Amino acid sequence: MADPSFNFRVGLALRRALPYYNDAGPQSEFFEAATRGNVRRLRELASGKDAEGKAWLADMGFSGIGPLQAAARLGEVESCRCMVEELGFDINAGSQLGITALAAAALDGRLAAARYLLDHGADPNKKCNA
Repeated sequence: MADPSFNFRVGLALRRALPYYNDAGPQSEFFEAATRGNVRRLRELASGKDAEGKAWLADMGFSGIGPLQAAARLGEVESCRCMVEELGFDINAGSQLGITALAAAALDGRLAAARYLLDHGADPNKKCNA
């Protein structure tokens, strides 16, 4: 059986190749940095943005999943930490599909990411569409 995170990464890579999914703008770059654990780039892209600007970055999604949820699903704990602690992302927010970061981490058994999210206020009882 294929590694679920491999399948997820392949799906992301294929979607990124489509021009209407990837405009190479700041949201796309932010999403890419989140899924690759590139915390330095996350900070650079969020630098100087107010709460509304950071919310705009959080709203980016590929296939209905946002950067926090994608990072959690891939086990990128440092990306999650940066988005939650430094950038103020809502740890319990659902993606466009209604999937929380905690549910995303649980989908692929990312224990370290799930533990981080729970330790920082993720609600295990929040209803989501995972």
